[in-house]
Amino acid sequence: MKTLFEELDTSLQYIHNQKILHCDVKPGNIVYSGGHLTLIDWSLAVNQHEHVLDIQRNFVYGTPGFMYF
Repeated sequence: MKTLFEELDTSLQYIHNQKILHCDVKPGNIVYSGGHLTLIDWSLAVNQHEHVLDIQRNFVYGTPGFMYF
C-alpha cells in the first residue's frame, strides 16, 4: 500500500514540476485501478500562475456541494 501512495506522490511531483495544480486532491478523487492509484477530477486544475492570481482575488477552489469552510 505504501508503494502505491509513493507512486501517486511521484506523479503529483511531476505535475507540480510542470507548473500545474490539481486543486482538489482528496480521497474521493483517488481511485484504484489496474494496480495503481489514479488521481481523477481535473476540472479545477490550473497552472500555478493562475492559482496565484485567483488567491489574490480571494477565489475559493473546490467541488461545489463538497466544499467545507
